[in-house]
Amino acid sequence: KPLHSAVRQTNVRDVYNQLGKFDPRYVELQMNCVANVWGNTQGPKLRHSVISFDEDEEVYLNKAQLIAGYFCNYFYQKGFQIFYVIHQKKYKPLHIHFMMNTVNFINGSKYNCTRSEHYNFLNYMKEKCKGNGITLIWYPDKH
Repeated sequence: KPLHSAVRQTNVRDVYNQLGKFDPRYVELQMNCVANVWGNTQGPKLRHSVISFDEDEEVYLNKAQLIAGYFCNYFYQKGFQIFYVIHQKKYKPLHIHFMMNTVNFINGSKYNCTRSEHYNFLNYMKEKCKGNGITLIWYPDKH
């Protein structure tokens, strides 16, 4: 699924990462450029994940942005472009959509998460959330 359609579903105009705010059209162009430079254009181009927070906890925008920053930094340090959108559906807690380029900008390899890497990441995120008094609710990746 292209980035702009994933963003359109959340009804927002901008996406964010640890560096700031971006227009999703340019983000998608950058992600495609990385894939083209490395000649790695086959298979899923985007990894879409969602995290939410416990309905009984009051998680405000600043805390959600902090958690999103941890998430982005984790993958960016491994060489993957990643962006997020925070929004709230009527009467539901804030949640964060993440869109990650599946092509590594450092070496051109495709994202391939093993089960142990996935659980290491989940434990990392749960600890970051717990340290901020937040309960993390994880929704599996979507292509």
